[in-house]
Amino acid sequence: MNIASSVKKIGDRAFGGCKKIKEVVCPGEFNVYGNGYADNGSNSDNSWSKDTPFPEECGTVRFNSQLNTKKVNTDIISAKKIYVWSKDKKYKNVDGNIYSKDGKTFVMYAGKNTVLKFADSCKNVDFSFKVPKSIVIGKGIEKITTNSDVPFAVSEEGAAYRGNLKWSDITFENGIVLKYDSVKALLTEGYFGRKLYKAFDKEMKYQNGMYIWGEKYLTDYDGKEASLEIPDGMTEINAGAFAQCTQMPEKITIPDSVLKIEKYTFNNQNTGRLKEIVMSDKTIADKDAIEQGINVTKKYLEMELRC
Repeated sequence: MNIASSVKKIGDRAFGGCKKIKEVVCPGEFNVYGNGYADNGSNSDNSWSKDTPFPEECGTVRFNSQLNTKKVNTDIISAKKIYVWSKDKKYKNVDGNIYSKDGKTFVMYAGKNTVLKFADSCKNVDFSFKVPKSIVIGKGIEKITTNSDVPFAVSEEGAAYRGNLKWSDITFENGIVLKYDSVKALLTEGYFGRKLYKAFDKEMKYQNGMYIWGEKYLTDYDGKEASLEIPDGMTEINAGAFAQCTQMPEKITIPDSVLKIEKYTFNNQNTGRLKEIVMSDKTIADKDAIEQGINVTKKYLEMELRC
């Protein structure tokens, strides 16, 4: 099936029920209209819809014009292999998936493959896409990110998202060591549940109810201490680190070594129990890090005076 590059709209069930079409050639930018899609042409605002204009048995999609990933993505197309236009200025193909032109950023996954292995040239991955049954993280990966509309989850609370990729299905090639900044987005606010930590058992340590990454970053807390002293040496408290705990401490003492407290750290339904936070005046807390009504006692570091 060859759809001219001049086509601007495709109905959400244009090929509904078609089982003989194995390949579709289509524009790299178009709007989907019909059930579940607004007629104003904003595909991104209607990405929740499961209707797609492409045949169910389609194996290959080829674009015949410049790809616009804001308009055309795996929410509305699905194939075993996806190929960009030969004159595409931004993207290229690697193993039927789409990467940035330099090959360093993963852009689009062909939604019908069961296993996804990132190219060795790939440095950055955004997990904001439909996911396969398993993922292999290659030796080139330096950073993993995800947007706020998480497309997969392992916790029961997150099961309503569009997939359910289990972290036991994510494997790492021998020698892979991910830095905290690389996976920070995945650890934020408990989106993925604590099963995630099993994938990072070498990096994540458990101490007195605290999940600590690399001995520096407090990621999560599930303890029941009435008074909690965060160990010296911590440098950062991740967003939502206390959001999942069922029994918030009454008092939390933060060491001078902590330089940053991210948003929503002390902000959940259990903060009514938390009365006081003791922290250094040098520690920078996000404006939304601490819920109103919690008493914050600042410790002022003594300065040595020399004559």
